[in-house]
Amino acid sequence: MIGGQTLLVNRSPLQVIDDTLKYIGFDLKGAIKGTKNLLANIYMCPIMVNSYKGICLFPYKSSRKEDCVWFNPDHIVKTKALGYKTEVELSNGVSIIIDLRRNFFINKIETF
Repeated sequence: MIGGQTLLVNRSPLQVIDDTLKYIGFDLKGAIKGTKNLLANIYMCPIMVNSYKGICLFPYKSSRKEDCVWFNPDHIVKTKALGYKTEVELSNGVSIIIDLRRNFFINKIETF
């Protein structure tokens, strides 16, 4: 989303992230390797997409899954438990419901 406009692209989230990283001279494999070097070999690690602008993303579940959503912690306004799921409100006013308990999601955010 850009502002209130939703853009649909014919690429997976990983392809979009890799393209973004290549635009500034890096790639997804290097970003993942760099993160794992700093944070140990963690599963579903966050990646720095743009260190100049401080943009870091983390997946809420395996990035290999088609329905994986990547979050920028700076744009998470609040979270709400919905049983075994979590509603995540973003800074652009959009709310996303993910299939993960709130306490697990909060733990991922606090890893940063």
